[in-house]
Amino acid sequence: MTAFPKGESGKAFPTIGYAGWSMMEASDNKDLAWKLIATLEGPEGNVAWNKMTGALPALRSAEHDPFYASEAFKGWFEALADPNVVPTIMPTHLEEFAYFKDALVVSSGQKALLGDITPQELADEWAAYLTKAQQKFLAQ
Repeated sequence: MTAFPKGESGKAFPTIGYAGWSMMEASDNKDLAWKLIATLEGPEGNVAWNKMTGALPALRSAEHDPFYASEAFKGWFEALADPNVVPTIMPTHLEEFAYFKDALVVSSGQKALLGDITPQELADEWAAYLTKAQQKFLAQ
């Protein structure tokens, strides 16, 4: 991983994703399901699971695991230690997010890369779309 570029403010806002675990109310095996969830979220289980899947663990303590102490992951842990790098979670709670990430970001992002729209126009378009979606979410 390379360092995230910082803007004029001296800050970077890399997006992060995460896995979520759930148990169905109608599950016949709630005790086993909870045991699995607790294991996957615990320090040993989370690190082990992520080693197998290639994802980054949710725990900063993973930095001390020999697997994650390698050069391949060094940049990520350096970024997490930098107070000017603010991990940002995408607004996946919004019903409109799928269209935003799969269509709007692609089309307007391409326009910005080609110079057909300015960075400010890009930001304004995305802000208007997500603000409207967030307002709808809050009104429900």
